[in-house]
Amino acid sequence: MTGLIQIVLLELRALLRTGLLPLLWLFAFLWTFCAPFWLQTDGTEAGARELFLMYGVGTVFVVALVAFGGAAAGSLAKEREAKRLQLSLVRPTALFLFAWGRMAAYTLACASVIVVSLVLAAFQGDPSRPTYEVRQPLLPTPAEEAEVAYADYMSRAETPEKVKKMKKADVLRILEQKSYERYETIPPQAVSSWRFSLGRSDSACARRIRLKFTTPYETRAEVQGVLSCGAASVAVTNVAKAVLLVPLPAGCVTNGAASVTVSFRNTGRSTLMLRPRRDVQLLEENGTFARNLVRAGVVLVSLAALILAPAVFLGAGLGRSVAVFTLFGFLFVSAAGPDIIENYPDPLESKRMDRLGLELTRSIWRISRPFARPLPVRALVADECVAQGELLATVVVSLGIVPAVFAVLSAYVLRRKEEGL
Repeated sequence: MTGLIQIVLLELRALLRTGLLPLLWLFAFLWTFCAPFWLQTDGTEAGARELFLMYGVGTVFVVALVAFGGAAAGSLAKEREAKRLQLSLVRPTALFLFAWGRMAAYTLACASVIVVSLVLAAFQGDPSRPTYEVRQPLLPTPAEEAEVAYADYMSRAETPEKVKKMKKADVLRILEQKSYERYETIPPQAVSSWRFSLGRSDSACARRIRLKFTTPYETRAEVQGVLSCGAASVAVTNVAKAVLLVPLPAGCVTNGAASVTVSFRNTGRSTLMLRPRRDVQLLEENGTFARNLVRAGVVLVSLAALILAPAVFLGAGLGRSVAVFTLFGFLFVSAAGPDIIENYPDPLESKRMDRLGLELTRSIWRISRPFARPLPVRALVADECVAQGELLATVVVSLGIVPAVFAVLSAYVLRRKEEGL
C-alpha cells in the first residue's frame, strides 16, 4: 500500500510540475465563476440555472476528462518510447500497483477539478432547494409488451411476408424499442389512470405529478382537465407540448401506503396523447440541492474513473498517438451511439448495407455502454435526485473493480513489452 501511495503522489507532483493540474484548476474556477455573467438566458431564474449547470459545470467536466484522458493515455506510452519507464521502477514495485497508481492519480486530479466547479455551483444556487426522486408508472415491462405486440403483429394478414420470416429476436428487439414511444390516447371526457409505487409512505412528503401532453397532429391545443388522487381533485390547464407540474394535495396519500393511483379526466375539446414511459412521472421530495450536488460529484468522478482506467491501459500497449486517438474515438462512439441507434431507420425498412452498419454500431455501443451513462447535470437542472439507488454500486464498480481489472491487464501488457523498458 505504501508503494501505491508513493506512485500516486509521484504522478500528482508530475501533473503539478507540468502545469496541467493548476491550469485546469484555474480554468474550472474562472469558467464556472464567470458563466453567469456571459451566458445569454431567457430572463427567467430557471433558464439561467439550466444554462449555468449545463454549460458551466458540464463544460468543466468534459474539458477535464479530455485533458486528463489524453495525458493518461500518453503517459506510459511516452515513457516506454523514451525508454524511461525503468526510472519509475527504481524500487521493486509490482507492475499491477504501478498501473493502478497511475489510474488513481489521474482520477484524483480530475476529481479535484470537478470539486472546484461544484463548490462554485453550490454558491450560485440555493443549497436548501428541494430535490425530487422520479418514479415511473407501474407498467408491464418492455419485453412483456413486445411479446403481446409480436403475437398480434404476426397474426395480421397485412403483415409483410418478409417480416414473418425474420428472426423473432430481431422483431422483439424493435418492438421493445418502440414501447418507449407508445402513445396513450385520451379523448374528450375520457379518464386515464396511472399507478405509482411510493418510495416514502408518509403522507407529509411533498409530491408532484409531471405531465406532458401532445395532440394527434401536434398542434398547440389547450389542455384542460381534472387531476384526481384519492378523494382530492385539482383542475389543471396548460397548452399541449408543455410540461405540466401539479402538486398533489397532502391528504391524497395515507400513511403506510405502498402505492398511489393518479387519474386524469380530459375536460377539453381536443384529444390528448402522451407516452406513459416518458411523459408522466411522480416526483417525491427527497433531499436538498446541496446533497444532490455531492451525489452528482460522486457520479462524475466515477464516470471519469471509467474512462481514465482504460486510457492508462491503452498507453501500456500502444504508441502515444495511437493510444490517444483510440481513446478519443472510443469516447466519440460512446457519446454518439445512443442517438445513432435511436434515429437510424429500423432494419425492417433498411437496405442490407444499412442493416450491417446499424449492427456494427449497436455492437460497439454494447461494449461502450458502461462508459457512456448520461451526465448527472441534467438531473441537477430538473431538481431530480442523482443515482439515488445505485450510488454505492457505482462507486464500488467504477472506483474499485474496473481500475483493478485494467491494472491487471496493463501489468500483463507491460510484462510482455519488457524489452521496450
